[in-house]
Amino acid sequence: MKNKAFTLIELLIVILIIGVLASIVFAQYRKIVIKSKLAQVDVGISTAIKNVNLYLHTNGYPATNGSFRRFAGTQSIADIKMPGDCDSHGYLCKTNVGSFGAECRRTQKDGKAYCYAVYDEGRVGFYMVINEGEEIWHLESIGLESSGKYAYLIKFICQWAQERGYPGAATVVAQCAHSGITLKNKDN
Repeated sequence: MKNKAFTLIELLIVILIIGVLASIVFAQYRKIVIKSKLAQVDVGISTAIKNVNLYLHTNGYPATNGSFRRFAGTQSIADIKMPGDCDSHGYLCKTNVGSFGAECRRTQKDGKAYCYAVYDEGRVGFYMVINEGEEIWHLESIGLESSGKYAYLIKFICQWAQERGYPGAATVVAQCAHSGITLKNKDN
């Protein structure tokens, strides 16, 4: 009579196939979660940029050192409106996606004026900036926690900027190039 049991080799092959499929599924799942989160970030940053542009159209850049009020949550009377329901009225508007902020200021050092929109989750953050006399926003910096565990997010932020046609500062262009994404340099 013939034995109909699985051999050890057959079981190992099945386990190997399941492991490979699981690693592929996990990688795709992580990408989907990140893209979903960046879609939410896009709404926050795009709204901040729109509202800064509206503020600049109405009021212009600050004439002296200091800054405009940074953002407005649901109860704040600040100048630059921010998206979502904010649970604080400090430096950043905290939402369930992360923290957003927007500000316009004139630097004390060289007297140049600029506005920025920022996203900060604690592990990763980035600044979009428009300088006085310029007409286009650019990706000024991408910051990550020092462990580098979230370094893969640089690629997604670079893709986000590239898809929307935003150029980057020189350091950001280099960061993006290291991740395989080509961003235009804002100075070219």
